[in-house]
Amino acid sequence: MRRTRWDVFISHAYEDKEGFVRDLAEELRRGGVRVWYDEFTLTAGDSLRESIDRGIADAHIGVVVLSQNFFRKNWARHELNGIFSLSVNEDRRLIPIWLDVTAKDVGSYSPMLVDRVAILASKGLSAVKDEIRSALWQEKFSQLNREINIFRVVINDKMRDVLSPAQASEGFEHGLPTEAIFGVLREPIAKAGDLTPGNFLENRFFADFLHEVIARKIYQSPRARKQARDQQEGYLYLIDGRTQDPQGEVPPEDIIGAVELSNGEMVPGSYQRNYQHRLFTWSGFFVLPDDLEHAMVSEIFRTGSQKGEDDELRVSLDDPFE
Repeated sequence: MRRTRWDVFISHAYEDKEGFVRDLAEELRRGGVRVWYDEFTLTAGDSLRESIDRGIADAHIGVVVLSQNFFRKNWARHELNGIFSLSVNEDRRLIPIWLDVTAKDVGSYSPMLVDRVAILASKGLSAVKDEIRSALWQEKFSQLNREINIFRVVINDKMRDVLSPAQASEGFEHGLPTEAIFGVLREPIAKAGDLTPGNFLENRFFADFLHEVIARKIYQSPRARKQARDQQEGYLYLIDGRTQDPQGEVPPEDIIGAVELSNGEMVPGSYQRNYQHRLFTWSGFFVLPDDLEHAMVSEIFRTGSQKGEDDELRVSLDDPFE
């Protein structure tokens, strides 16, 4: 998951600030979107070109407000080329907004932009804002390292957005089981909540369940058994698959747990959980070896199939604000 300073960079002509661009930037910011917009971002002494280049490089999405005013600016093509290059080389999202221009106008300025799905400013500010936010969420979801679905459920008389590996089509007869909920978003999507580690609250019941599964299944893992034979003695550490350098210095939040070794075999009952491990970090959601992932998913559906109609959905959150 790519960590960025900005969600959206807005490229526009100065003449379009009044009546559209400024209002759009303010609407997005009020909705919780981190916007690079010169009136919000630049301060006295900043290098305009360097600040713009950094803003383009450090945003999830580049929004380009195409207008007759924009077409007349020489510098506008530099910004557009920078955003377009990132959209091609780094798979970033480029969103053109057509402000009082036609397809013919856009094609005359830049033929490669005509085929890009655009937002029409004529739809109104609210609709434009909603389409940008929708595109932003799609962009962020596309960068996740595992398939995650969001469901709205009532927890302790409060509607929450919960994150689960389950799909709606796979549903459970009596709703999601506790074991299928990784955690919740502190601020829901409807209130400008973001899909970031800072807005994610782990479900302690799921974390306990995860380590219970590992403690039972790791001794049958072909991969772990081979590692045990190779290492012979000491402790075999279960490293999260999302870690950048598993052979180097692994951060504590990427160490899932450890099991004791003796004579090339794992000592039964010796699995120890690392309480510093985190389900979701800036490197993504936790990643298990394939065999343990399969065991976890199987256990989720086994417990889900046994869930009764009156069974309470239990979610315990590490939330200092609750």
